[in-house]
Amino acid sequence: MTVNKKNNSIAIWIFLTLALLGTAGYLFYAKYEKEKVILEQKQLLADQEKLTYELNNKVDAMMDELDESKDENSQLSEMVDAQKLEIAQQKKRISGMIRSQKDLQAAQTEIDELQSLMSGYRRQIEDMKLEIASLTAANTELVDSNVQLTTRVIEIQEENDELLTVKGDLEMQKDLLSKSNEELNSRVNKASAINLDFAEVDGIRIRSNGSPAKTRSSKKATGMQLCIDLSDNALVSEAQETLYLRVSSPGGETITTSDKVMQVYDAADTSTDMLYSASYTVDYSGADTECILWEPGLPLSPGNYDIELYNKGHLMASTSYEFR
Repeated sequence: MTVNKKNNSIAIWIFLTLALLGTAGYLFYAKYEKEKVILEQKQLLADQEKLTYELNNKVDAMMDELDESKDENSQLSEMVDAQKLEIAQQKKRISGMIRSQKDLQAAQTEIDELQSLMSGYRRQIEDMKLEIASLTAANTELVDSNVQLTTRVIEIQEENDELLTVKGDLEMQKDLLSKSNEELNSRVNKASAINLDFAEVDGIRIRSNGSPAKTRSSKKATGMQLCIDLSDNALVSEAQETLYLRVSSPGGETITTSDKVMQVYDAADTSTDMLYSASYTVDYSGADTECILWEPGLPLSPGNYDIELYNKGHLMASTSYEFR
C-alpha cells in the first residue's frame, strides 16, 4: 500500500515536471518568435525610413537641377514643368510602394531608375536648348537681314525721291522748252504767214447753168464768194499755201459739216484746237487777188455771219456779212 502511494507520487511529480518543462519551452519559443517579429518590424521600419530618405533626397536634387535648367524661353519652361510633374507622380507612386511594405526591393529598383529618367530629361533639355540657340541665331540673322533690307529700302526710296525731283525738274524744263518752241514756232509761222485782206464778200446762188449769182436772201443763197487780196511777204517763197476759213452763224456756232479741227495760236502764242468751215489751197507768188467759193451744203438763216481766214495757225483777216 505504501509502495503504491509512493509510486503514484513519483508519477505525478514526473508529470508535473514534464508539464512545467513543456510550458517553459513553449513560453521560451513564443518569446523568441515575438522578439523575431519585433526585430523584423524594426528592420522593415528602418528600411522604409532609409528608402524614404533616399527617395526624398534624390527627388529634391532632381527638382533643383530642373529648376536651374530653366531660362526665359517659355517652351523650355513648359517642358521642364512637365518633367517635374512626371517626377512628382513617380515619387507618389514609389512612396505608396514603401508605405505598403509589400516589396521594398521593387521600390529600391524604382528609386534607382529615377537616375535613368533624369538622364533622359537632361538630353531633352540639352536638345531643346540647342534648338532654341539655333532658332535664336536664325532670328538674329533674320533681324540683321531685315535691318539691312530696311536700310536699302530707305536708300532706294531716297534715290527714287531724288530721281522724281530730277524728273520733275526735267519735265518742267521740257515744258518750258516746249512752250518756248511753241512760242517760237508761232512767231516764225506768223512772220511767214501770208498777209490777207477781204476785198469783197457776196452771198451767192447757183444758176441753172452753174454760174454763181449774187444774192443777200438767205432763202436763195447757197453760200458765199470771198475775194481776198494777198500781200507781198519777203519771208514766203513762191509755193502753195493753205488757207482755213471759219464762218460763224448768227448764233455764234462754227458752220461745219464734220469735225474739222485746226491748230491756232492766241495772243500769248499758246496753241489750241479750233473748228473750221473749209480749207483752200492757193498758189502764192506775191501780191494778188484770189476768189474762193464757200458752199456749206446747209440752209442759211437771216442774220450776221462772222468770217475769219487763218494761215499757219494765225488769224490773218476777218469780216462779216449779213443775209436778209
